[in-house]
Amino acid sequence: MKMTSQGIADALGVSKVTVSLVLNGHAAKYNISPVTAAKITAYCAQKKYAINVNARRINSKLVRNVGMVVFEGYAEKPNPMADYYEAMVVGGAAMAARKNGFCTSLIINHHEKELDSILQRFYAKEVDGFILSGFPVAPSWRENFRREKIPVVVVGGDPAHGLPTVNIDNYEMSLALARHVIGHAGRRRIGFISGGPLSYVGNERRRGFEQAMAEQGLTPVFDVNCTFLEDRAHTQVKQMLMRPRFACDAIVCANDAMAVGALRALHEKGIDVPREIAITGADDIPTSKYVAPGISTYPLLPDEQGSRAFLMLRKIAEGKECQPAICLKSELRLRQSA
Repeated sequence: MKMTSQGIADALGVSKVTVSLVLNGHAAKYNISPVTAAKITAYCAQKKYAINVNARRINSKLVRNVGMVVFEGYAEKPNPMADYYEAMVVGGAAMAARKNGFCTSLIINHHEKELDSILQRFYAKEVDGFILSGFPVAPSWRENFRREKIPVVVVGGDPAHGLPTVNIDNYEMSLALARHVIGHAGRRRIGFISGGPLSYVGNERRRGFEQAMAEQGLTPVFDVNCTFLEDRAHTQVKQMLMRPRFACDAIVCANDAMAVGALRALHEKGIDVPREIAITGADDIPTSKYVAPGISTYPLLPDEQGSRAFLMLRKIAEGKECQPAICLKSELRLRQSA
């Protein structure tokens, strides 16, 4: 005779609901005693009874699993989880999912052509939707997500592209930090180190910097792209310092990693920071507090961005209304570098 959850309930003198909650891992949440849970688990093991997960997925609206898609090569790192920001976004989403009875599946994306294999996970009911983080979403991806009505949220994406997004107020924070460098620190010969033209986050930081400069009638003494990488910023600043007429009293960087690279180059040249040249970053990675001098910056709130992205995705997957774009408020972290 085929074993059923009702049969288990009858055999053990408990309700079918209790059996279902225990087998679905919700015993503690619904205050089912450990003794009862252990009794049900042991009985099922003895009878070799297991939940038919595939059947449940077919018959259920939600499979309670979210695909977390990160890109392997955008930041030119062999392991995307080595990036503090990416790791915290993924962790924030995973913890929020866990609190809501969901799981997360990490999907490392290598190339735009992998879209079909990613979408198949949704069509096969492996996931309820996707959170995308750490790379510009290609037009072909955006078109497919919209056409197929696939639940998706982009962390750090451009709201103008028409997909739900979660960001912080990068423009406002970059503007405030640049105004601090110009007004409070009194700097006028300011260079900018950018993260590259494909990044919405980087472009918002550039826009804030340019606005602060325009307000004072200033133009950057240099503007270089270092793709958010510390070593590249170190090399660029080191080369510029070799120029005989290099004149600069502040360097505004589009992230903390590049600020650390610039700081290294200045230290190697014996330049005092901030007396001779001030430096700012963005993201508030742990390193920014421990280098000397500490780097003036602002938090990217990656953990909260990941958490909010999950909550937004869940609403979309459940067919509920939600705001199309979330913009979290950050605050300046002013340290000794500026």
